[in-house]
Formats: sequence, C-alpha cells, structure tokens
Amino acid sequence: MSKSKSNYPLFYLVAFLLPFLLLLLIELTLTMLNVGEKIPAFVESDTFSGFMQPNPKLIQRYFPDSSMAPDVSPDTVYFHKVKPADSFRIVIQGGSTAAGFPYGRFGSLQGMLQQRFKRLYPNKNIEIINTAMAAVNTYTLLDIADEVVELEPDLVLIYSGHNEYLGVLGVGSSVASKGGRFATLTYLWLKQFRLYQLLESVYFNLVLKDNPDSQSHNDVKDKRTLMSHVAKGQTIPFESDLFQLGVEQFKGNLTSITDIYRVNDIPVLVGNLVSIESGLIPFSINQKLDQIVQEGLCDFKSGNILSYDCKVFNEYSEAKKLLNDGKFTEARRKFIKSKDLDALRFRAPSIFNQVIKQLTEQPNTYLVDVETAFLQDSSHGIINHDYMLEHVHPTVRGYFVLAEAFISKIVELDLLHQPIIPFTVEQAWSEIPITDLDKLYGDVKIDALTKDFPFNKAEYKPLLLDDNAFIYPYLIEKLKGEPWLALQNKLMKAYQQNGEHLQAARVAGIIVDALPLSTIGAAEQANLIAGQLYMKVQDYGLAQYYQKRAVSLNPTNSNSILILAQSAFLNEEFKYSLDLLKQAKQLDPTNTHIQFFIDRVSLAIKARGH
Repeated sequence: MSKSKSNYPLFYLVAFLLPFLLLLLIELTLTMLNVGEKIPAFVESDTFSGFMQPNPKLIQRYFPDSSMAPDVSPDTVYFHKVKPADSFRIVIQGGSTAAGFPYGRFGSLQGMLQQRFKRLYPNKNIEIINTAMAAVNTYTLLDIADEVVELEPDLVLIYSGHNEYLGVLGVGSSVASKGGRFATLTYLWLKQFRLYQLLESVYFNLVLKDNPDSQSHNDVKDKRTLMSHVAKGQTIPFESDLFQLGVEQFKGNLTSITDIYRVNDIPVLVGNLVSIESGLIPFSINQKLDQIVQEGLCDFKSGNILSYDCKVFNEYSEAKKLLNDGKFTEARRKFIKSKDLDALRFRAPSIFNQVIKQLTEQPNTYLVDVETAFLQDSSHGIINHDYMLEHVHPTVRGYFVLAEAFISKIVELDLLHQPIIPFTVEQAWSEIPITDLDKLYGDVKIDALTKDFPFNKAEYKPLLLDDNAFIYPYLIEKLKGEPWLALQNKLMKAYQQNGEHLQAARVAGIIVDALPLSTIGAAEQANLIAGQLYMKVQDYGLAQYYQKRAVSLNPTNSNSILILAQSAFLNEEFKYSLDLLKQAKQLDPTNTHIQFFIDRVSLAIKARGH
C-alpha cells in the first residue's frame, strides 16, 4: 500500500507534463511539415554571400495573414553576418521618421549619420543597421529587441512614439489586440509557435476573410490610405481611459526595451519627439472646421456649451492669434495644448517626452534632446513647415537637425573612442546625401499623402520643385519602377555630362553606401568612381575615404594604391603617401613611374623637415 502511494507524485507529474509534451509533439510535426512560418527580424542576403539584412517580410509577423499586412518594410541594408572585429555597429529603431519617409534611406538617420561619420571618423569601420519602418510602434521595437542583441551592437538609437496610438497593435488602432498590454505581449509570444499560427490562419480563413468589416487586401496595400485605414474613425480624447492606456503602453514597452539593452551592456540613445506645431489644423477638427466657423458653434458669446471639439478649436485659434501678434512663447504653449487635445492621435502627446526624460535617467541610457535642437534651429522657437512636411515627417532641413542631435550626443559621450576630425555643421549641411531626385520624389509622396484623410489639403502649399527639365525625366522613370541602382547610375552619368561634378560625386557616394563592402567587383568599382569624382572637385578627404575602401577590397591592385597615394599627397599626408607608394612598388616592381613618385614625395617630406 505504501509502495503504491509512493508512485502518486510520479503519476501527477506525468499527468501534468503530458499536455505540454503533446503540444511540443504537434509543434515539431508542424515544423517538419513546414506549416506556418517563423519570421525572423533579420535574414541572410540572397545577393551577397556572408551578409544579412532586415527581413522585408517583418511586418507580416503581426497579422494573421500576409494579405492583411500593409506594404511596408525596413530599408534593404546589408551587414556582415559575422561582426568584424574592427566594426562599431549601430542599430536604429523606430517608425517612418526613423526610416526617412518620404526621402528614403538617405534622408533617414542612417543616411545622414553615415555621411557625417565619413568626415568625423574616416578611419573607423562603422556599420549602421536600420530596422525602422512605417506604421509600427514600441511593440515592434520590443518584439525584435532580443534579435537586435544577437547582432552584438555597440550602440542602439531609438526615435519612436508617434505611432503609439494608431500604429500596428496600438491601443486605438483597428489592428489593436484586445485586452491591453499584457494581452498584446502574450499574443506576440504565441505568434512564434506554428500551432498558434495554424489556429489563427484557420480562424482568419473561416471568419475574417469574407467579413466586410475586416481589413481588405486593397485597403492595407494602398500606402496612401494607410493612415485613414488604421484610424477607422477612432478618436481618443485627452486624458481619457484609452489615452492613459497609450501612455502606459509607451512607458511599459520603452522601459522593457531599454532594460534589455542595459542588461546586455549596450548603450541606448533615445530621442525625444517633435511634430509640427504651427501650420496644421488639429486632425480631429479639420473636417469640421468650416461648420464650426460658419455656424459659430464654438463662440463663447453664443452661450453654447463648449464641446470637446470646441476646446481643440479654441486652443488652436488662440495659438494662431498669439503667433500673429509675435508672442511666440505663448503661441507655442497653445499649439502644444491643441496638439495634446487633438483626439485623432497621429502625433505623440507631449507627455511622451516626459516619459522619455525619466527613462533616460537610468544607467547606459541617454536622452537625445531632439526637441531643443529643432527649437534652436528655428527662427521663432516654433516648429513649422520649414521643419515638417506635414504632421511628423521632417523636411530635408528637419532630418538634418534630427541627425545632428544624435551625432552631437554620440560625440559628447565619446562612444566611438576615436579622435574627431573637425568638421562644422555648416559644412555638413552642404553635404547632405539627398539628391534633387530624392526631394522631388518625396514631394510627390507627400502630395499624395496629404490629399487623403485626415489632412486638410488647403493647409499645404505646393511642394514640388520648380520646373527642372534635367530631373523630371528621372522622376518619371522612378515612378515607373526603374530599379534603384540603374537609375542612380544614369543620374550620376547625366550630372557628369552636364558638368555638375559635385552632384555626380554625391550620387556616386550614395551608390557606394547602398552596396555592401564585400568582394572585388561592383563595390570596388563604385568606390573608385566616387573617389575619382571627389578628386575632380578637389575634395581630397572624401576622395581618400572611398579610395581606401577600394584598396581594402582589393589590396593587390597597384593602380588603386597609386590613386590613393595621390590623394594622400594632395591632402598633405606625405608619410602615408610614401608608404602607399612603396607598397605599390612591391606589387609592381617594373613600373618606373612609381620610383619617380617616391622621389618626389621623399623631397616633400624632407622639405617639411620630417
């Protein structure tokens, strides 16, 4: 009898474990049958061996079926699968602003930083991986944080918050998970299992697919209607229960994200948020504005009981009056209040910046004061259309200021532990990696965006550049889907033929940045071309930067070494030039010209007294 009782614990243990073992068996079977799909944040490149890239299908991770997912993805940027020993690796996280909308990669934090680093740290191997994409919020940032850690980053940059309410899984979005933050985090955890994916897919096909209230394929694939689609008429009044849930969601997710990086000893820079203040009618009233004004619905003298819309209208109207009266500080305070009251939440409320400030007081987590950078750059300390194209996406100048705020913090903290080569902000502004074609294409995208809900098109001036016979044919090709690299090569050659060598050099540098530093071939040739073009405009610093990259790809090419030696000489780096010439002579001992150059450089060194 006692022996039988001693078996009870084992019986209960087996009974307890049996359902889990059954689930594990089902999961393994589904994996073997290739049912469902694990969508990682990063995948190996099909084009370049030994390189990875952010997964273009990442957004599908958050939907029961791929047809429900919006047509957005992280930029295609390649990075080494095995992190090089000399690499300083930066990962960027955020939404469409961090991704550079509407200019793309070279207007983004990544593109702007990459260009600045060439000047500030030309001898440092810096990899920048941008995971940002439109429509996502801190749920996505948190969901991929562990996979970011696996990349062994030396620094993480975060600019996120404007999609917190109406982005994917946001508390006010039509694609939100019901049940609050705990339910959403549980959903994200379950999504990694193939059994759950199977059950979700069955439910979608049996219940949601033919439901007219569910998201249709055409709706979400149309980028122009993405904002109106996720909103679904959802308004979230200031300090309402749903508003507070959004604040808690933002704070909870951002806390978890920074905790993950802190535990792994990865420094994190978090930018506070900026959006337009002057020049945008609050979204929740702009469709009602004519009625409000014409019928005097918000007139205090009429004795009407003021509705919530009237509170928004009055704050915005008072802000405009104060602005016209030159009372800029008071006007900005009113503009911010009207933004916070705006119940259609496509702009982060000001309380989010308070959350960011508190979180960045923790060890290894630092505040990037983007807001102050914008205000200091503006003429009256108010963010208007000089800095924002519409509600949250910066102009070219705005993106530059955003990047400068992050760069200033990186330099201040000495995170790269390298001597900085002096280079002024004014010089950096003259070298932004955005072409006229990028600007024009961006204007077309903004023009399409602001024609749709929730914008009031009357608020916007035409954004297109003046007639430019040189650029417009390339814009047409881009709109027709001409491959990016082919179009950039055409543009570069056209600039050369037009005698605009600096513009050609800039495009050549952009091409270089898009190609991974991998093997002899396209990357080597692109770097040589960029170096030659910068030599032509007598910018020997950038010429040397690209030529060094070409030599690193093919260190046995004596001609490339000779070209690098020439730019080093013209840059008055005589000792370095001499070392390169000696290296070239070893590779090509029969070339009599090399000895002539060695003698000339030796004389220059002697004349300097070195």
